[in-house]
Amino acid sequence: MNDSPVTDRALAQSPAAASAAAEREAFTRLAAGGAAAERAIGSLYDEYAARFRAFLRMRGLAPQQAEDLVQDVFVRLIEAGPRLKEVESPCAYLWCTLRNALTDHTRRVGRERRRLADPPASAGDDDGVSFESWLEKTAGVAGAEPERIDHLECVARALDRFRRQDPERAAAIELVALEGFEGRELAVLLGRSYGAAREYLSQARKALKSLVEALCGSLYA
Repeated sequence: MNDSPVTDRALAQSPAAASAAAEREAFTRLAAGGAAAERAIGSLYDEYAARFRAFLRMRGLAPQQAEDLVQDVFVRLIEAGPRLKEVESPCAYLWCTLRNALTDHTRRVGRERRRLADPPASAGDDDGVSFESWLEKTAGVAGAEPERIDHLECVARALDRFRRQDPERAAAIELVALEGFEGRELAVLLGRSYGAAREYLSQARKALKSLVEALCGSLYA
């Protein structure tokens, strides 16, 4: 997997648990900085870079685009610095960071395509028009009443807030709901048993639903 030292305790654990323990140790070293952080980022890159490239290639990115996004993930990881010592599941955190990097890339590409293809919009109109178009296409609200659009916009803001507040739980939900990960695949990624992963996903969904209901009134309007 990598050349970083593994403790006797980790060796006695299952492969998934030992991997999770090694990754938490790597995050601790990254949070501390220095030479140990450089070795830690190298071991994490060796473990995840190929999987990330494959994930991005399956989603249609060109090889150089995929490589650029993989590099971006590890730059973001370094920039997180001391915050990493609070992360319980480095695997989920890394996948969430990749997902966020891909989302940012998709938005940039979309803005550039609109800039090249569409006539100039009046000042201040671009964000509102693009968001409304997104709502019509993905939520089927073309011609919907303003209250419905306002509600969906609120839900979108709640989702963004949930990603910032609880990136690991957000990653678990998105990997299952958006990327089609099965329960046992999620268990491997989280370094948990199948039952524990199911419970974690259930609690993540409850937390997201509670946030949406608190901010927007209900998940479905």
